[in-house]
Amino acid sequence: MPRSYAAERGGEIWIYNVYIPEYLQANRFNHEPRRPRKLLLHKREIGKLAGAVQKDGKTIVPLKLYFNDKGRAKLELALARGKKLHDKRETEKEARLATREIAAVEDHGLTRQVFFATVFNLLESCAQVVDRVCITCG
Repeated sequence: MPRSYAAERGGEIWIYNVYIPEYLQANRFNHEPRRPRKLLLHKREIGKLAGAVQKDGKTIVPLKLYFNDKGRAKLELALARGKKLHDKRETEKEARLATREIAAVEDHGLTRQVFFATVFNLLESCAQVVDRVCITCG
């Protein structure tokens, strides 16, 4: 779920830019894949998340979307804080080294799977996870 986030709007938490593909067997009344979706949370949870965003400047990011035993969609959220400048420089340095390693690997004829694994690991390290919350997606 790259580039997706959650924000408080009108006393509710909404998730933005999450791609949920259209149902292939549906007709012309299918849903829009990237529409904002309201999350079902208790008022206490909304207050906790909204307070952390406003007070501490953190961001609500989705980590995992799955279905439980009852067939309900569940979304695992995290409160994350952005990197400091020195952390960003370190990550950029690691990315440059990784691209050099990938170029060297490709020169030897290996596959691009190494590249995607490295990029995925770098994306995971872009935000530091502070707190995790599991909620129901509506």
